[in-house]
Amino acid sequence: MAVKANPAKQKSFVVHIRIRNQEEHPVFWFEDETAVWADPAPFRQWAFRGSRPVSPRTVTHWHCNVMGAVRPDTGFFSGLIVSHGNGKLFQIFLDQLQEYLEPDRKNVMILDNARFHHMKILQWGKLEPVFLPPYSPNLNVIEPLWLRIKHRFFNGWIPKNQDQLDGRTWEALKYFSDSPELVKSICATTTYF
Repeated sequence: MAVKANPAKQKSFVVHIRIRNQEEHPVFWFEDETAVWADPAPFRQWAFRGSRPVSPRTVTHWHCNVMGAVRPDTGFFSGLIVSHGNGKLFQIFLDQLQEYLEPDRKNVMILDNARFHHMKILQWGKLEPVFLPPYSPNLNVIEPLWLRIKHRFFNGWIPKNQDQLDGRTWEALKYFSDSPELVKSICATTTYF
């Protein structure tokens, strides 16, 4: 039996965020993690009718993990390449993000329910965590950004080794962090505001 999202909880969450936005005018941040694989599933591609396009494969398990946060109203994006997801590495990411927070406004981070997001050792600093309802990636506005990064930088691209994959991932993160208008358009949300 497949576990599905609860539409009533999702709707209630969106209403809650809208009310907070109207009453408090906080800065909203959306956080998530993703993995970039050396051998990703192929994206759609143009091909002549009746032909069968071939996508190269490495048949390896190389991958690069990324933690990222986006502020959709300004297009600010920050990403950190990590070996895996855990509380200590997530704390490093939170610490680095602190310098970009507005000190005079409430900063709210919307994120999923990964186990390490709930660790008691985490020091959130100027951020207030708000957790999405279970199984609700559709409510996290950073998700389309991950797809765009993978499509633009990794579609049909095959690395020769792990270092090459890490380097390409860093280039992709830098490109989007240097392109706030593009990020703003990708992460524009009508779901909440």
